[in-house]
Amino acid sequence: MPITLRLENFCFGIVGEGGITAVQGENTTFLVVPNATSGALPATGEFILVIYASTCLAPHECSAREGIRIKSRSANTLTIKARNAIGDGTQQAWLAGDKYILSILSEKVEEIEGEITTNIDQPVKQASSPVFAGLTLSGLLNIIGSQNFSAFPAPGAPTAADSGVAGNVDIGAHSWKVTFTSVGGGETTAGTKSNVVTIATSAKQV
Repeated sequence: MPITLRLENFCFGIVGEGGITAVQGENTTFLVVPNATSGALPATGEFILVIYASTCLAPHECSAREGIRIKSRSANTLTIKARNAIGDGTQQAWLAGDKYILSILSEKVEEIEGEITTNIDQPVKQASSPVFAGLTLSGLLNIIGSQNFSAFPAPGAPTAADSGVAGNVDIGAHSWKVTFTSVGGGETTAGTKSNVVTIATSAKQV
């Protein structure tokens, strides 16, 4: 499930006209009135609002509080995904004028950890350089954590020569291209083709 990570600081305000009834559930809506100095609530994705009593200065000081998971937002109309989403509150009725605040809660952190765990070994789909193609996120993090590096271009042409020693390169004309690989499993595109080596009589080392 996509997670909304980019949140504004200090998103707060009050519950709007009509409040929230104790029995409202998924796909029902309620209104909010942001404070004049509040950041904007997320335009897309799910997030959790903590609703608390108007008489409290902050939710952590208030026994009357509830986390409501929001499915979507249209201006100041919020659609509910789930009630009592933080576990330590109580699903109850909320009046117009009760307060809300957008917070990064332990539940959100757990979702983020779950997404990272799920996707840590998915190959990178689009890389800025071929050296990263096929890398998993964990492999890329290993590289970043272990050394300084920059994206490598494809290598130049290698020089090939018949050594005259018996080997496994068959009779015929041969040339080679070289790639660079990374510890995380990435590989550049093949470089420039080498000169041609012709093996005349029997298989040789090159």
